[in-house]
Amino acid sequence: VQPFKREHIEKEGKLEKQGNFFKTWHKRYFVLTNHNLSYYESKKKFRSNHAPFGVISFKDILVEGGQVVHDVPDIMVNVLQLKGKSNLFCIHISNRTYIMSAVSKDEKADWQRAITKAYGHDK
Repeated sequence: VQPFKREHIEKEGKLEKQGNFFKTWHKRYFVLTNHNLSYYESKKKFRSNHAPFGVISFKDILVEGGQVVHDVPDIMVNVLQLKGKSNLFCIHISNRTYIMSAVSKDEKADWQRAITKAYGHDK
């Protein structure tokens, strides 16, 4: 996967992401464009043009109830091993749910708005 051109970036910053298999939490540097949400091991890796650790392509996102980004319901916190995490949101694709944690409620809301807006531009 090629690194993204800087002029296409809608938002970038740190979020924690739950791992897919072992459900451990990892700090990642996220970069949002009008086509996808990519994440890197660190801001330094992104700035030095390393390939992303992963990419959530907008074409793979499942829109449910008219929403692209979802809050994680309180009832799911215990089920999904999310204790101690807050400001949670998720994105569903066909074979996975990405769960992320922001540092504050405002930052969570900013990411949710930005992802929803960028997703709309991709259509």
